[in-house]
Amino acid sequence: MSGAVLDIDIAVPRRDVHLRLRPAPGRTTAVIGPNGAGKSTLLGAIGGVVGARGSIAVDERELLALPVHRRRVGFLQQRPGLFDHMSVRANVAFGLRATGTARREADARATEILERLDLAHLAERKPRALSGGQAQRVAIARALATDPALMLLDEPFAALDADAASRLRTVLSEALAERTALLVTHDLLDVLALADDVAVLESGRLAAIGPRAQILSRPPTAFAAHLVGKSLVAGRLEGDCVVAGDLRVPGVVEGDLREGAEACALIDPARARLVGPGAAGPLGAGEVQVEVESVGRLGAGVVVRGSGLAVLLGASDALGALPAAGERITVRLDPASTPIYAGGHGHDQRTPS
Repeated sequence: MSGAVLDIDIAVPRRDVHLRLRPAPGRTTAVIGPNGAGKSTLLGAIGGVVGARGSIAVDERELLALPVHRRRVGFLQQRPGLFDHMSVRANVAFGLRATGTARREADARATEILERLDLAHLAERKPRALSGGQAQRVAIARALATDPALMLLDEPFAALDADAASRLRTVLSEALAERTALLVTHDLLDVLALADDVAVLESGRLAAIGPRAQILSRPPTAFAAHLVGKSLVAGRLEGDCVVAGDLRVPGVVEGDLREGAEACALIDPARARLVGPGAAGPLGAGEVQVEVESVGRLGAGVVVRGSGLAVLLGASDALGALPAAGERITVRLDPASTPIYAGGHGHDQRTPS
């Protein structure tokens, strides 16, 4: 299987979504972005459950004019959506029967894929007798039974516990090999375990798309940076600093960035230090002042956020009085561990093959 060529150029005006992209064929592209960015709208438009204008083509076959059952798209969502009155085998065979496959052949193909996913022993059970992980595995089998040209996965592990999600990632990793797929997720583990490429959406538009290592190592947006546990400040390059309003973030300039160019500074919260309350005097080397927006827990530590920055305090560092929301604090950054790179990198809307 070489992977279907997916070409998307759509608009969903009522949701202010306008997207044009061509994911690399035969690869899994993780689609990430904040809530409301258009991720589920994109998958819904391809799957036929959200109305859209424009064009969605798979191997030059236009989908928007086709009914859902003729699109050859496998759609896996958070909830398995199995039919309670049908057996597991009948659920898996349903898509085949809907496209006109004879019952005997559909049942035989359903049995084959159940065996491949180690589900044959559940074939005669009803969905109510399944665990959450088993039900989602059956949903995967049903999605794959029609040999779809394209797989869509909308946060497929969100309703599962960690152990079940881990097992299903392994199942899907094998099932998606060399198949064109789009995976909507908020979980870094999903991206690392399943994705070859990453598309970043912001406000209904494509912000960036590219190979996973490129997007995660030099995230183009604050959301993408947050996904990998970093802070991102976007602004203009002035000397060896990114300047965004009153904030000057020093770092190591990469590439041939010119003075005044759009630039991003990527900050590791574990390398930032809380110096103390904001002061009226001059700041020391690498120091910035920010207004605290939130204080929360991160693992065994505490994370203080403000002005797009985050400071990670270890348990021992957090024993004293914590700053309150609205308070101005001084933070010392580590310029040597702060890369500065071009803003808008990876913005090409066509992923190289």
